[in-house]
Parts: sequence; structure tokens; C-alpha cells
Amino acid sequence: MNIKYLKFNEIDSTNLYLKENYQSLDNWTIVEAKYQSAGRGRYTRKFLIDYGKGLIESILLKEEFAFQNADLISIMIGAALSKTLESYGVRSSIKWPNDVLVNDKKISGILLEGVSTSKMEALILGIGININQDTFPKELDHAISLKMVINKETSIDNFSDLFNGTFIKLYESFKNNHDKSFIDYLNSKLAYKNEEVYGEVNGEKRKIKILKIEDDGCLLVVDNEKLIKLRSGELSFHGCL
Repeated sequence: MNIKYLKFNEIDSTNLYLKENYQSLDNWTIVEAKYQSAGRGRYTRKFLIDYGKGLIESILLKEEFAFQNADLISIMIGAALSKTLESYGVRSSIKWPNDVLVNDKKISGILLEGVSTSKMEALILGIGININQDTFPKELDHAISLKMVINKETSIDNFSDLFNGTFIKLYESFKNNHDKSFIDYLNSKLAYKNEEVYGEVNGEKRKIKILKIEDDGCLLVVDNEKLIKLRSGELSFHGCL
């Protein structure tokens, strides 16, 4: 696999850069930036990391395998990050589909975007990880950084190499060997497993019991005494927990 890195000091958005330039870029191009002025997460929320304080990157995938397995790749990113954090002695949990939590606070933001005309042409994986941030604005009291946990700064380049290497290894094993062991790993890290919590299911606030992540990446829950499977985008915990 040939990985090509494009690195910027500052950019509006690594995802936006790939959306605007994907046609001229190779599969597995990774765009990194020390700062992005227009970063965003799911549901159009802003996602900001101070200059040089975190890993900000987007990965361009231009192959049919990625298009067909976008939901599984989405949760695979969370597995790769959780495994990377373990290398720093940090335990984390996964709030499905891919929010990585440390001490019940978010350490990352992940946003997948597809580009299509008459057919799917690109899948863009946007990733922001709080590494050396010292503080967060009051409205982001649910956020945490690696430095806040281990009380020392970390080389962002080293973290990037470890995280991307872990993700690529999981991806290749899944693609070449149909290896879905990352789902078992995620289930061992699943936040609120076997607990009843409130969440928005298709826009309606409901009380559900979280059971496990299924083989297809869906979340199995009990809703009103019925077993149902939820796909990414059908469940949000924002403002519910």
C-alpha cells in the first residue's frame, strides 16, 4: 500500500481540501494540518484544536471496498484510536459509532464524508485527536486531551505514525483476510453496554438498552421491549446523557 502525505501548517479543513481535490489525488492520500480554521464534526458541530496541539488529518479512499464497507470503516477508526491510546497507558471506551472517551470525556472527533456524482467516487475520513491541548472553552467541558490524562506532552508525529499504522493494519487485515476481530475489541470497550440510557432514535428521544455492536457494524439495542438494529446516523446521544 502506497501512502502519500500532504502536510500543511494551516488549512480551512482537511476534509474540504480532499473533497475539492480528490480527482487529482491518489488513493490513500493523507492530509495533515497543524491547524484548521473551519473544522467540524457530526451534525455540523464545530471541532477546533489549538495550533499544533493535536492530530488533524483526513484520509482519502478511492476504492470500491471502502465504499461498500463505510460503516465498518467508521467504527474501525475508533478501534485504531483506542488501541493507540493503550500504547500510552490510557484506557478508553467507545460511544458508538466512533466517539472515543477517556474518563467519560471525548478525546477525538471523527467525520466520514462521501463524494459522489453518478456513483461513489471517494470516501473521506476526517479525524481530529486532542493530544497536547491544555484547556478547552467552557462550552467544551466534555472534552479531554492526552496531555490532561498523562500529564506530559506527546510527539504528534509519533502519535500520527502509530495511529495511522494501526488503522492501516486493521484495514488491510479486514480487506485481505475478512478479519473483523476489531468488532470484538470494540464490544469489549463499548460504553453503556447492558445499560439503559436516553438517546435520540431517528430524532425522537427514547430510553434504550445498549447490547452490542453487530457483525455489520450496527448497534443492537432494546427499544420498547423489542430488539432493533441501528445504523450510524439513526442514534444520537447529544444532549441526552
